[in-house]
Amino acid sequence: MRYVRNSLVVGVLGFLAVFSTGDLARRAAADPVVVEFETGQDNTLYDYDPLKFEPEDQDPQHKSWIKSNGRGDFFSAGRTFGKNQIQRGLIRFDFDPALVPAGMVVESASLELFVVDSPKRDTTPRDFWLVALPELPQPWGEGGSDVDAGVSGAGSGADPQAPDATWYHTQYDPASTDHYDPDDLLPNSPWVYDASKPGFWSQPGALGDNAFVLPGSNEPEGVDVGLKGSTTVWSTSQMAADVQRWLDDPAGNFGWVVLGNESVVNYTDPDTGQLVEQSSKRGFASFDHGNDTLRPVLRVTFDTPSVVVPEPSTLLLALIAAIGLGASVFARTTHS
Repeated sequence: MRYVRNSLVVGVLGFLAVFSTGDLARRAAADPVVVEFETGQDNTLYDYDPLKFEPEDQDPQHKSWIKSNGRGDFFSAGRTFGKNQIQRGLIRFDFDPALVPAGMVVESASLELFVVDSPKRDTTPRDFWLVALPELPQPWGEGGSDVDAGVSGAGSGADPQAPDATWYHTQYDPASTDHYDPDDLLPNSPWVYDASKPGFWSQPGALGDNAFVLPGSNEPEGVDVGLKGSTTVWSTSQMAADVQRWLDDPAGNFGWVVLGNESVVNYTDPDTGQLVEQSSKRGFASFDHGNDTLRPVLRVTFDTPSVVVPEPSTLLLALIAAIGLGASVFARTTHS
């Protein structure tokens, strides 16, 4: 019976080693999971001043100074040459819960955009920013407005269709004149930023009031965007925070606005007296682009929950425990 007792002692010690919570076990994280998401919506805001149109065009039912590009093969941002016009791109991603494993936490996020249009007379790379939109009165829309890159007049946009986003609408409604102030013929912009919300760029008033100027605090990270045929990748800690916030609160997901360097304007060279034309405008392939390899891609890397992995010494003691218990059972059987 002494053999039996010794075997039991070995078995007990082995099991205690296996289930101990000291240094005999380590926590190891599984490999991160990378998920690619397709665009849910994209569109372009075009800054047209209705006062520059002929009086007969200043009719709230006439769309000549309200433009959009919901179904075109590109969306754009930056400032143009001749009209010195500002354009701003909108992009939003739907996060399918089926693609996001339970318990995952966003580690990083990167957005890849392909440039399909750039100025021919200005080849200077320009700064662009990706900024999360705040909560708006309603989600912005993508309607049937359609103009493709490379087509004559594409840079001017197309007449909006419901429910297109425009400079003056989150969702265009041809029957509504809420965007229009008949007293002074100036439009009202719904794009208002909330300075109280963390992670949002903000400026007083509406988005359409002024050229985009980065504030001194809470400054998003900009990237250089090259010419037609190049690819731009944004990947910042703020983007990861944006995606995490939208996963936690899908109703608060209004996407990002793409902003080009709007301080780039035409000027007269003081030495030559010649007009120097500059443009920061870029067109990016949209979800509706015919070449699906050029469409926007959002890659999100998720951290997986850590798991307990026994150390080799723990596994060895577990083996000893198993042998001991086996011997114990054998001894008990043979001496019974």
